[in-house]
Amino acid sequence: MNKLYLAIILGVFLTGCETTRSSLEPVVIKESIQAELDRADAQSQTWTVPDDVNAELLPGFDGNDSLNTPVIEPRMDVAAKSVSARQFFGSLLKGTKYNLIVSPDVSGRITVALNDVTIAETMDAVADMYGYDIQRQGNTYRINGAGLRTEIIPMNYLLMKRNGLSNSSISSGYLTDSGSSSSSSSDDNDDSSDDSSSSSSSSAGTEISTQTDTDYWAELENTLLGLTANEQNTQVVISPQAGLVTVYGYPKDIRKIKDFLTKAEEHLQRQVLLEVKIMEVTLNDGYEQGIDWNVNNSKVATDSSFNFSVKDITDIASGGGVLTLAGNDFSAAIKLLKTQGDVNVLSSPRVTALNNQKAVIKVGRDEYFVTGYSTTTSTESNTVDQDVDLTPFFSGIALDVTPQIDSDGGVLLHVHPSIIEVTDSIKTISGSKDIVLPLAKSDVRETDTVVKAKSGEIIVIGGLMKTANKDLVSKVPFLGDIPWLGELFTHRSQSVQKTELIILIKPVVVDQNTWRLELERSAELLEQWYPTEQKNEKG
Repeated sequence: MNKLYLAIILGVFLTGCETTRSSLEPVVIKESIQAELDRADAQSQTWTVPDDVNAELLPGFDGNDSLNTPVIEPRMDVAAKSVSARQFFGSLLKGTKYNLIVSPDVSGRITVALNDVTIAETMDAVADMYGYDIQRQGNTYRINGAGLRTEIIPMNYLLMKRNGLSNSSISSGYLTDSGSSSSSSSDDNDDSSDDSSSSSSSSAGTEISTQTDTDYWAELENTLLGLTANEQNTQVVISPQAGLVTVYGYPKDIRKIKDFLTKAEEHLQRQVLLEVKIMEVTLNDGYEQGIDWNVNNSKVATDSSFNFSVKDITDIASGGGVLTLAGNDFSAAIKLLKTQGDVNVLSSPRVTALNNQKAVIKVGRDEYFVTGYSTTTSTESNTVDQDVDLTPFFSGIALDVTPQIDSDGGVLLHVHPSIIEVTDSIKTISGSKDIVLPLAKSDVRETDTVVKAKSGEIIVIGGLMKTANKDLVSKVPFLGDIPWLGELFTHRSQSVQKTELIILIKPVVVDQNTWRLELERSAELLEQWYPTEQKNEKG
């Protein structure tokens, strides 16, 4: 399995970094991936399920039957009125293929009236009603009494606390409520002071803040205590370091806690593979209002190889800007974008996230800029001390995603992408001596939204547009380079260029076949970039 993950990482590394050549030979990587696929196929073909395990997993099938027809569990009517528990279980399994082991502590009387039920359904009903601990192993039923007992249940989860915070704000400066002034003076003989007043200021703008706090073991302890609050004899001890939950109580209470832990672990272990394309589209003439997602109005509608239609737009969020596509291939959406402008892929990150766990992707750099400046004048030495505050500003691409995965393969995503470009802005403060400060000027394009999609669907986030003025200079060769006179042979103009930021996100819920499909996808991309014929030509 470790070799499989290594091969996947190598393939994803090559697919994510298109402009970077790997130090490994492509032929070696392709052979490694193919060898791993062959090994997985060989294991699946040679490995067989033992007969006893097969009988346990598939009790409804008889392997000796030449037609392999299902063996239907017989149904019956069961009626008992105040019958001894030992006698009831013995009579129920008498004449069947099942064996019976009854613990000495089994006691009590049973009254039931069940119609058209199987033995398994009868056992479950009696266990739920009377609290007996009934376990089946193969064809043997083990019956334990309804008394107090201790059971240790494993719980696989990380011991950690995790906090996440996502902010998106629009600030329009500060509003001052009142002014303030104060003064004081003192000497050796008297003290005096003037009155003072306070002031406060507040920022004006809009802010969206999304916070996630995860301390699962503390939450689990509170949940289990709530489940057993009305059970005086039930005690629960949690060991997060060992990943164990010890329960002391009656079988029905233990079974209730075990069912909860099984379901909780199943939900916690769900994970989704997020594949993201962050692109910038320089719009052609006629598309100044943004990308037109109506395929019928696009030139691509006449292309027979384009497998995307307006019916594939399955959901559009209120207010526009976010929609989902039913197709599972980025190439169709990118092909549509290329009909309306020049497409530049800024980043293609891929990340796997667990259920309700925040995943963060950050590509860029931090640069320090001046955010505070103060001076202190000393009258004794007649010097001026300068105090400068520096703060790092991030410039690049950031994306944080929090998924919630349901049992049907649907994914609810909180998405916060941002593209930040920070440049120098020189500010000069006039005074007795001019002070020049390098300040930060940020160009930010970001959105914060919650969207739902099915596994394999493509989420499109658009509408983040930017307008730039471009200076165009055309001149006559040689003559246009002559100082002063060259302007007579030079033409200058300005053009307005609009770009739109498009973010494509494809969530894929991970199952047992997901990693194999990703491995095959990496092998196909390597074959496209480095065809096998290259190896023969070199040979």
